[in-house]
Amino acid sequence: MDFDILKNKWQEAGSSMRVKDSGQWLDSRKATSLDRLAARYRRFATLSFVAMVATAFNLIPMREVFPAWIILFLIVYLGIVSVMDYWLWKGIQGIDCTTMTVEDVLRRCLFYRKRHLQFIVVLLPMALGVLTAMFIQWKADIYMIGGMAAGFIVGAAIGVRKLIDFLNDYRNILSGE
Repeated sequence: MDFDILKNKWQEAGSSMRVKDSGQWLDSRKATSLDRLAARYRRFATLSFVAMVATAFNLIPMREVFPAWIILFLIVYLGIVSVMDYWLWKGIQGIDCTTMTVEDVLRRCLFYRKRHLQFIVVLLPMALGVLTAMFIQWKADIYMIGGMAAGFIVGAAIGVRKLIDFLNDYRNILSGE
């Protein structure tokens, strides 16, 4: 009986907490920008690893259509992307706001944001190299070129949107929200 009373009191206390003078509810289950950032890096690392494995299993049997050097280039590129995102995920996940000073948290966030942008500078030319290699391979096939153009446009739009999401999370962390 005492346990039920304690449980009800605990739930009432949690549901009645408001952020001072804002009228907003304080929710302890709400993900922070740091949590969202780590989750995004985890998803990207997982997605690029799955894409690398899928490329290997799906394109290697189709060597008569896709030359081995393009398949190898795609697999290496996706592997590099996966490792970089994994490293960023582990780094962001390692930031502990409860034991680190504010200066330490901000310094690490700035470090990982800088590394993220440096990785983009390295990976973007590699991606354009893959696209150029595929264009050279299939320059006579108008349907393949159309598919690559459509994939480039859709991929660029999604990539820019996700980059904005990443940078918004970094901005929220660094601004103190």
